[in-house]
Amino acid sequence: MPAPKKQLYRIIEIIRLLETIGISSEDYCKKFGKHRNQFKNDRDLIEDMYYPLTIVSRNEVSRVKTYYFSKDQKFRQPLLSSTDKELLFDQLRLLKEIDYEAFKRINNSVSILINDSILIPDNRFLLYEKLSFAIQNQKKVRLYNYISRGEVKDYKIEPIELTSNKEQLYAYDCESKTCKTFKLSRINGVEVSKEQSTHQQHYIIKFHDSFGFSSPLEEVLPVSFKMTKKANNIFCEEFPCSSNEVKKLSDNQYEFNSKVGKYTGVGRFVLGMLDQISDVQPQEFRDHLIKIMRNF
Repeated sequence: MPAPKKQLYRIIEIIRLLETIGISSEDYCKKFGKHRNQFKNDRDLIEDMYYPLTIVSRNEVSRVKTYYFSKDQKFRQPLLSSTDKELLFDQLRLLKEIDYEAFKRINNSVSILINDSILIPDNRFLLYEKLSFAIQNQKKVRLYNYISRGEVKDYKIEPIELTSNKEQLYAYDCESKTCKTFKLSRINGVEVSKEQSTHQQHYIIKFHDSFGFSSPLEEVLPVSFKMTKKANNIFCEEFPCSSNEVKKLSDNQYEFNSKVGKYTGVGRFVLGMLDQISDVQPQEFRDHLIKIMRNF
């Protein structure tokens, strides 16, 4: 990702946090993978072009500072209104057609990148909608600042499908040349590329269950169990995509009968509600639960 574009994304995301929940140096380093000194540079830049920051919270134990925007209305001067932005973009597009060299000079100087891609942060598109657009139109995507196991990394992918619970993205990773699952909650930025997806022959189609796990279609596992009304209410609240696979047997007994990618996800629910669960099937699933309880 070009440095100016990455900085632009980071600045806009920081502004969003300053407007809402605030951000500390620790949050900044974890989210963007940058040193705390860069956080000061970014704050200084925002103060210069936006409005002053105010320290409104300090943890008395850890002494961690959390930054927010000043609530004083006299400082609340937005960078550009939506109308201003549209006018600016129109002028830059026109300049690009008339004098491309002049466009490049101006474009670089203000770090505004106008192209045919769809760039997040962008209030007009939600993350899920952008990924859906890319899947439907077979477009490559860049994931920015994806957080996994304490590491912050960018990915160039070809999205294949979104899971039914709208929590995960299944995609082909162009760098490792493998299919992977990405959690939407860990994606901090998305850019839909102009490039078409080209590796469809390497896609491995998988079954994705409502519990966050997947498996090749030929390795899907059957599972069923009966539960009380209390357990059913919790089940349908936590896994709404599977609620249509629950059958009511009586006023206080319900049955879940479906297939899963792995026993891990559904097993966690069953183990957490053991006194509300009965008639667990098949034997392989019971063996999985017994093994976990023995190791506990």
